Formats: sequence, structure tokens, C-alpha cells
Amino acid sequence: MKYRVVGWTWFEDPQFPCSEIRSTAEWSAIVDEIRKHKYLFTGMQHQEWDGCTPVLNDGKKRLCSHREWGALMADAYGDTDRMAYSYYAFGYFDKEDANIPEESFLQDFIPEEIENEHFEVEVGPEVFARSERKKIIFMNDLDALRYLGRGDTLTLTCGDRRASYLVEDLGRWKYTRRRDLAYTYELETPYKLAIKRKKLPRAEQK
Repeated sequence: MKYRVVGWTWFEDPQFPCSEIRSTAEWSAIVDEIRKHKYLFTGMQHQEWDGCTPVLNDGKKRLCSHREWGALMADAYGDTDRMAYSYYAFGYFDKEDANIPEESFLQDFIPEEIENEHFEVEVGPEVFARSERKKIIFMNDLDALRYLGRGDTLTLTCGDRRASYLVEDLGRWKYTRRRDLAYTYELETPYKLAIKRKKLPRAEQK
């Protein structure tokens, strides 16, 4: 889904409707903007300081709890430790350490309708086989799928085989190997994707 950050405002700015972060695509858009500009501030600063609340291209500002913003900032800085969020959640970075966006947005910006996209990735035989049998696909958190979201289409390829699906829902969590997992193969990335899918009719296969 084609989300991007178009500006920054303050947490209670009445000019923009508010929303939670509801998808990995929205999350990734904010993470990418933080990485691009090396922004650094805490969840408390997100809620209390001017210019620390992102506005996405749907015209809505995204509001986070202290802990959620801490987790988002930790993700942006590649810190995957279990308690990493706490470093970025509470307290304040001082002026020498913090990097705060300027409070800005496009004055003539018109909210956009967020378009669905088509994604295609190569997967291993175990992931491909599960995608054909099960409604939920567990797979690596691939860079190519960072903006995958509900309503997008996903084509998986494995050698000369391919199958296309409608994404009905999507979750992203830290990957922990457990004996009671619903799948038998191991993943390689710090996070895993769980994709609820619907097989597209043959005529709509990509």
C-alpha cells in the first residue's frame, strides 16, 4: 500500500483527523522517514513536543502510546532486543542528542486515496506448499514486503510455480522458535510475517 509521511505536526493538532497505526505499511512508512532523516525522540516527546507527530498521505496524523512509539523508533534503529522499546519510550533526549522534525506539512496538500499494490517474491518450497494448503502463510519479513497490506495482491513464486493471493490481513511479530508453531520450517529474519490470504480466481492470477 502506498503510504508515505507528508509532514509533521503536534499530537493534539485539531487540523488533522487522528488514527492509530493499523498496518505494517503505515508502520514502515514512518520507520523509513525516521531512518532517512535520522530522527530521534522518545514516545513522551512524540506526545508532548511540537513537530513529533507524523501525518501520512491519507491526511491523518498517527498517534502512538509511549511504548508503541518506543517500539517504532527501536525498529527504525535496528534494535531488536526484547526491551529496546523502553529506551525510546520514556523520558527525553536533550537537544544535543535528539533530532526533531520541523513542524511542517504541505499547506495545499489534498489527502490521497491509498492505492492497493501487487507484490511478487520468490519463496522456498515449504512456504510455497503452505500457501497452497493453508489460509495463513508464515514467512520471512522480507524488505520487498514492507509495504504489503490488506487488499494488496501477493504473488509467490517457487521455481517455475507461481500462485497469486488477495491479502485479507497481515501481522508482523518478532520471530521466536517454539515447539508449538503452526509450521515446521525455520525463518531467518528477526521478525516474521503472518499473512491471511484468499486464493485469486484463475482469471485474476498474476
